[in-house]
Amino acid sequence: MLRQQRERAQAGWAAWLTEETTQGKGELRAEVAAQRLSNRVLNEVALWQADATPHPSDTIWIEALKTPAICQRLDQTRPAGQVAQLIEALPAEQRDAAWQGEAARLARWGQVPRQVPPAPDRAFEDELVAALPKLPGNSASLAPEVRNALQAPGWTYAAQSAASRCELLRWWSQEQVRTQRMTAPRALHAWRTAMAVRSSGYLLPDVPRSGPGATDANGFPLFARRAELAGTVVVEQDIDAAGKIVRSFVQRREITAAGVRGAPALALERELDAVSLARAATTPTAAPDPAQLRDGTATRRVGIEWVLPPGL
Repeated sequence: MLRQQRERAQAGWAAWLTEETTQGKGELRAEVAAQRLSNRVLNEVALWQADATPHPSDTIWIEALKTPAICQRLDQTRPAGQVAQLIEALPAEQRDAAWQGEAARLARWGQVPRQVPPAPDRAFEDELVAALPKLPGNSASLAPEVRNALQAPGWTYAAQSAASRCELLRWWSQEQVRTQRMTAPRALHAWRTAMAVRSSGYLLPDVPRSGPGATDANGFPLFARRAELAGTVVVEQDIDAAGKIVRSFVQRREITAAGVRGAPALALERELDAVSLARAATTPTAAPDPAQLRDGTATRRVGIEWVLPPGL
């Protein structure tokens, strides 16, 4: 299957290069064309992982997500390695069918449009992280070692192993089903999307994502400028009775990336999160109407629009 995918990707590369170099007017600089192609290739990997087109193998994964066993031995970070380990964790008699499902998803490489979870479902992980380390639900089905680790001083989601993140996301998917916020297929695809590859680990590693030098003089992130990202990030905030922000997370992203056409920029859409959260935090607040309070807080959403500066 992976050999077929390599051949498929190689066959499409020349066509993509031609497509990029004929966009717009004038000659496109080599480094710009290369970045756009990199955006597209990595995004195709993410689209494979997040593919929500129904397949008979979905029932295998829906059942697998009900217990911690599926994530326990996960230590690979690269997409193909992760998928192989997750399939290996399935009962032997189900593995061929699971591989057939992945082959069907990979066969859609480069096609448009693509069926992926809607923007709010792609913030599945963000809602979980905003609620941690306090578990926002029934933790009985969470792997004990992961549940106990949450109580350790200085615990952060970002510092967790691939297996722990997978398990937290698996548990969160089942919480959505238990509380009837999502159907089982919808929760499955939200989990797959949260596990998908992201640009921060692969593209332009020399460009800082935070701290000094991460933005230009106007506050636009340098990575987003290089990768030609634009669009809107919607931040959700919980505000207490005094008008203080007590919780903040990204509710959805509507981001475009150069080179990505006809599909969401899944692999790159989180690159504007940090600056959007920071900008939303500076938006003035006021004490909410007491009638709007639920469990002591009211909710508001702030849309942060990012317009790509002219000139590359």
